[in-house]
Amino acid sequence: QLEVSEITGYQSIFLIWLIVYSFKVRKRLVVLESLDDLYQAMYF
Repeated sequence: QLEVSEITGYQSIFLIWLIVYSFKVRKRLVVLESLDDLYQAMYF
């Protein structure tokens, strides 16, 4: 049984990671789209 403080700590860490990850994804959207084109060319 987890303590409430531990649960909120994990939630805050996850939210911070999610925000940072979303910023990285926004910066790399163009790169990811080009990679998607490469993957589609490879698989199809």
